[in-house]
Amino acid sequence: MRRWKILNLMVIIGMVIVAGCIGGVKPSGQSETPVPWNPDGVIKHGEYQYNFSAGDFTAFFRVENGTLFVGMKARTRGWLAIGFGGSQGMKNTDIVIAYVLPNGTVRIRDDYSTGFAGPHNPDTTYGGMEDIISYGGREGGLYGG
Repeated sequence: MRRWKILNLMVIIGMVIVAGCIGGVKPSGQSETPVPWNPDGVIKHGEYQYNFSAGDFTAFFRVENGTLFVGMKARTRGWLAIGFGGSQGMKNTDIVIAYVLPNGTVRIRDDYSTGFAGPHNPDTTYGGMEDIISYGGREGGLYGG
């Protein structure tokens, strides 16, 4: 049986970058007053304004006061990642990689890729900043089930 890995991430990334990178983003049909965001690893109805789906991967987005909130869910047994910006392949892409260890501990990386297929190292390696403010995650059923 395949399991769902659900991860919520909170990162600071400019809205211009997001708008230019993800075609097909649509309103998630949520109310104008979003529910409070909680980095608990459960994606709740009303927590995000927009979503983007491709196959077994869905990313949810919300922007408040210059902060980008991102939730991701995917059918996977490994890791989840999302990239912002970039050009050919992964070159010049800001990448957030998240995974849940077998003991349930969540790990997250704020990386930057310098080549078509990598390498990707922490943003701080290239003079950037660790921009992830808070995060959570879990491995389990769809929408926390």
